[in-house]
Amino acid sequence: MDSWNSDAFDSELRSVLNRHSELIVAYHSEDSCLMFEHLNSDPYESLKSNKFSQEYIRFLEKTVVPLVSYRRVRVWHYTRLLDEEANAMSEQLEASTLDRLKRRLSFLVEKCLIEEGDANTIFQQSVFHSQASGRSCRFWTTTILLPSNDDGVSPLLSSWGGESAYFWLEDKKLASKLKKSANLASSR
Repeated sequence: MDSWNSDAFDSELRSVLNRHSELIVAYHSEDSCLMFEHLNSDPYESLKSNKFSQEYIRFLEKTVVPLVSYRRVRVWHYTRLLDEEANAMSEQLEASTLDRLKRRLSFLVEKCLIEEGDANTIFQQSVFHSQASGRSCRFWTTTILLPSNDDGVSPLLSSWGGESAYFWLEDKKLASKLKKSANLASSR
């Protein structure tokens, strides 16, 4: 199922969404207005809460999530991988963990793309050490295809390994090595 294409939804899901269309439209209209006000406020104003949020979130959690939980939904994951990594992930997805990052870094060392000391530095500076609860065992995706030059996507594709490898990397030479590794990496 493609989330942006309602023709890909089955009749049960379409029926539920149609019955709740007023709430869906009201929430997104309000969200858009609030964001516009926030971004154009002078002096700066914090983003106001959406008056439809509670009802909308309840609808998503109690009605939509149970309906889509057993359906296949097409998603995209943006990160720069070596071809071997992309091939392995096409066989089986593996969520991000510190152990997985360590294995991936060891693979770069085996491929002579970085040195052992570089791998240790990248591992020690990984955002996982301070944000493990929000990042471990997760696989971040989007339900819409974004262009590679999108502001949220281009940093993920410019360096090998995703945020867990480069996000907080302080060493500029080492960051450059990950960018060079990205040039050898797959664009899948």
